[in-house]
Amino acid sequence: MESPEFRSFVDAALAWLEEPSERHVRRMLRSPYSGVAHEVAAAIVTLTPEGGTIAHTLASGRVALPAVDRDAVFAFTARLDALDRSEPTGRESIVCEAFGVAAAATPSLETPFELALQPPREPETSVTLRPRQSHFSASSLNAYVECARKWFYRYCCAAVEDKGSAASFYGTAFHAALEDFHGAYPHPSDASASELRTRLDACINTSFDAFRERFGSAIAFELQRRRARRTGRRYVDWLAAQAARAPFTVLGCELPAQMELEGYAFIGYI
Repeated sequence: MESPEFRSFVDAALAWLEEPSERHVRRMLRSPYSGVAHEVAAAIVTLTPEGGTIAHTLASGRVALPAVDRDAVFAFTARLDALDRSEPTGRESIVCEAFGVAAAATPSLETPFELALQPPREPETSVTLRPRQSHFSASSLNAYVECARKWFYRYCCAAVEDKGSAASFYGTAFHAALEDFHGAYPHPSDASASELRTRLDACINTSFDAFRERFGSAIAFELQRRRARRTGRRYVDWLAAQAARAPFTVLGCELPAQMELEGYAFIGYI
């Protein structure tokens, strides 16, 4: 039995022989019987302008293809040329011969083997799991609010391995830079915005250099470092304006805060 894809391809080839139109060539090219990968055919058709020809698109080099795909496209055009030079009689069989295709048989739906059902297993005895951590942190509470199952797998089962990402290392490095910066300038109003900007920029460079290997690649590191420097300049502009309006003192960075509520310990950092 012929497959619909096979009949569509042959009909498009026969229509092209009667009327050499690009729409028939595009239809053939995007068929699985063309010998050209679907994504390659789609790219060629997309890049061929309205009114243009696929042959011109290929000749102009608008589509850069690997050798295997390029050979497949050239083979398609060569078969198309051979088909154009064929005799006017019996062309359906000539289409099949030129492209090396045949009507695809309908796949058999018979089950090749019988399924053997296994007896049901006895349910496992349930046990109570306790969190690996003896306290709740901001991260664990946020995880629970986002998804209780995610919190269970991560903090009770230890099933989630967090290797970190460029974004998380960015935050860690930037926090470290701010700690060094505010440790040197507990009274921001005592320094000019230019001095603050220079010092924070130096702290960012030093901090990110310490985390350089965590970013995975030199490009990721440089992009995140430049992002931090831009953010640092905006932060200093805001800090200088706040200090000028109402001078203040930085009492500490990442100070731990702990409390107990109904028998549960909570810990955080300010």
